[in-house]
Amino acid sequence: MVFHKHKVIAFVGAFSMLAASAWATPPETTASRVFAADSLSIVVVKSLDANDHVLALGSGVVIANGLVVSNCHVFTEDGTESASVFYRNKRFPAKLRYADPDHDLCSLAVPGLGAPPVKMRGTNALEVGEDAYAIGAPEGFDLTLSSGIISSLRQVPGGTIIQMTTPISPGSSGGGLFDSEGRLIGITSYYAANGQQLNFALPTEWIDALPQRSKPSEKLAKQSKPTADVEQGIRAWLSGDFASAVAILGPLAEQGDARAQFQIGVMCSYGQGMPQDYAKALYWYNLAAAQGHAQAQYNIGVMYDEGIGVPQDEAKAIEWYSKPAAQELANAQYNIGLAYLQGRPGITLDYAKAFIWLSKAAAQGHAEAQQGLGSMYAGGLGVPRNDALAVGWFRRAAAQGVAGAQALLGLSYESGEGVPQSYLKALDWYNKAAAQGNAIAETNLGSLYGAGHGVPQDDTKAAYWYGKAAEQGIVQAQRNLGARYAAGGGVPQDFVLSTKWLILAQAGGDGESGKLLIKIEQLMPPAQVAEAQRLAQEWWSEHHK
Repeated sequence: MVFHKHKVIAFVGAFSMLAASAWATPPETTASRVFAADSLSIVVVKSLDANDHVLALGSGVVIANGLVVSNCHVFTEDGTESASVFYRNKRFPAKLRYADPDHDLCSLAVPGLGAPPVKMRGTNALEVGEDAYAIGAPEGFDLTLSSGIISSLRQVPGGTIIQMTTPISPGSSGGGLFDSEGRLIGITSYYAANGQQLNFALPTEWIDALPQRSKPSEKLAKQSKPTADVEQGIRAWLSGDFASAVAILGPLAEQGDARAQFQIGVMCSYGQGMPQDYAKALYWYNLAAAQGHAQAQYNIGVMYDEGIGVPQDEAKAIEWYSKPAAQELANAQYNIGLAYLQGRPGITLDYAKAFIWLSKAAAQGHAEAQQGLGSMYAGGLGVPRNDALAVGWFRRAAAQGVAGAQALLGLSYESGEGVPQSYLKALDWYNKAAAQGNAIAETNLGSLYGAGHGVPQDDTKAAYWYGKAAEQGIVQAQRNLGARYAAGGGVPQDFVLSTKWLILAQAGGDGESGKLLIKIEQLMPPAQVAEAQRLAQEWWSEHHK
């Protein structure tokens, strides 16, 4: 698990009853469509010794022409000399191309394979409850399909692990996990042997990061035994068996294994299998960080950034972020860029440095960094204002599900800055952002419905969206909601609620609310004014704890 400094479809099938004879072809199911589309992209992977004996067997997924991805632990058995890929009863020699043992992903170059690559989908848009289909070679039975649902999305070092009820077995490692549209959403990797339906897949984002995270193949071979032990401990941790995780990882941490030290630090931070102790967490992070462990360096940075277990020190946080940033850790690059963009105690605002670091993170696909670059171009912050470039970066981040970027893209379409003006497209992006609780999008939806821009004018919907945003403290929404309660626009007329929201908007610095408040209070008995003030104070206390 990694500290994060800054925070982020149900398929409905329509079925009709059709009269059919006993000889009619059975209807195609979603599972059969997924299998038909993706089974051509699944291979069997075997690691072999010098005598061509099979040491380990797993599955693989074709991600590009002649390129297969699988789990590293398929290739880390002692004595492994080579790997082969089996596809359609043919054997193809394979050569290790990229190896990321820290995340248990490797890719193989397989000349002449000729299998079609899969289409991929990121974890950002995944939802718990979605159908999930696995195709692999459990126990060596190639092209086996199983189905289930996504049961959880778990944050782990460097990303999101998919937990699913979709059954997998030994041999499934490295196989594909697909959504109902046949897109690859994960690499099936391991399961909790003592649990029921506790199966896990690695996110597709880790596939994209393989070239940056890759280690030399000889280093992978040397790490084979400890890597397997650490993975066993991490699997225990993921399944919630913290006692076993500590028992496995503790001795390895004491022996100097950086991954084990980092994971013990995580468990100290969260009180998993041991009392919560930030001082001990910092101790283990420091040991791992001294060996160059990027995630440990990053977590130390966050501890200083947030004042977790140590005095808050922004300058020291940047110092620590700089270490994993140099190793191309996008989260660290983003946090450095954001610090320079905002300017903080001990950190002088510096748009030039902000642009450099945000650009580095954005180039790796970091969605919030992409949004940050868009904001710099939109505001002309350290760069010439360029609305078209701003929209381009907003669009990249919005496609990854970042609500703030979706709201900003909606605003671009509403204003016609950087794109042709379109209320319909603005409405679409605002709705996407508002579905994630973005208050700016909620406010702007209230304005669209209130004015009838791109939608039929609807006071009830306008008041609804203003109400959602007002509860999140958006001053403009509080003022508009207060005005609507005063006039009965889309809500029942209520001077007490009107006064409550206008008091809060005025406290937020809105001068227009103060003028309207004076007029309304003149119409109210003192007892109602006092009640409105009490309600405003209650809201303020609740939201400013």
